Amino acid sequence: MKLALILAILLVGLPCIYALDTSNWHEITVNKVNFKIPDKYFNESRNPNYEKSYSYNNLLIVSCVDYNTLKHNYGSDSTGKGIVDIEQSSLSGHDLIHIYDDYHSPWNKDSTGLNRSYVFFSTGNKIFEISFKGDKLTEEIQEIIESAPESKMSEETFLNKLDNAQRDYIREDYEKNLELDLEDYYRTYNDKHNRESFYYFGSNGFGAGGSTRL
Repeated sequence: MKLALILAILLVGLPCIYALDTSNWHEITVNKVNFKIPDKYFNESRNPNYEKSYSYNNLLIVSCVDYNTLKHNYGSDSTGKGIVDIEQSSLSGHDLIHIYDDYHSPWNKDSTGLNRSYVFFSTGNKIFEISFKGDKLTEEIQEIIESAPESKMSEETFLNKLDNAQRDYIREDYEKNLELDLEDYYRTYNDKHNRESFYYFGSNGFGAGGSTRL
């Protein structure tokens, strides 16, 4: 009986033993949304209020993304060549998409991978992005997301916004590349045409000048 009682006390106490300690965390405000972040990511010399994004030595970036930013960031992050995994889930009232990118530079075979995560999530009526080193949605990152107000948009609305951003990014990227390809083609064509026009054989032999051939 005593042994069972001791085991019960230990089991009840386990969550407390392993609970994440946030007592030394700091509050920041990004685009009027409050977050709590670990002390190791906090810059005491800076104002804790930020209009668009908060960054700490590129180790942690918390950003509010409007549609244009979402189109660029989510569009490129979700279609990149180094994508290893894309996972959809929800966390304490927040819908989210977690993208892990481990892109390796083709120009440097000895380089390490990018090893970076991008998490897009909903809070209130806004979409935020958290970018950090590593492939796991760690307990710390989850706690940062959970510290923000719960989402007011539906899961369908959230996913539609991401889908539309990705679709527009792909379309605009295709059009941009097509335009660049056409510019390269005409530049190559004009260079070749100008060279052919400058040198010619006339009735008096070899000459140089305009495109008129005698």
